Amino acid sequence: MDVLYVIDTVSLDSAPGSIHRFTDQDVRSGNIQTRMSPHQVGLLEILSLCELRGRSPEKVEMITVVPEDLSTGIGLSPRLAPRIDEVLDILIKCLASHGVVLEEKEQAARA
Repeated sequence: MDVLYVIDTVSLDSAPGSIHRFTDQDVRSGNIQTRMSPHQVGLLEILSLCELRGRSPEKVEMITVVPEDLSTGIGLSPRLAPRIDEVLDILIKCLASHGVVLEEKEQAARA
């Protein structure tokens, strides 16, 4: 199955730093705010363009973290930075459920 995993911050009515996972149905229903401004292209628009080109993924899932604020900057806030490992663990489990096995970089270089 062709699955696209989107990892991003999303403004939700939830505690900053909280992690949420959204299914394909959640994403495609349009109930998740995936834009930070009205001038930005959102995920649904990108998926529509992919579909027009015949390159749309079969399934889309999102793994998100609620930011403390949405101001522009470089790097992660002190509240979000420690959550990266947790988000990666979720992604690794999702990939494993599709038969994708990841190796640590050192192991892959030795093979």
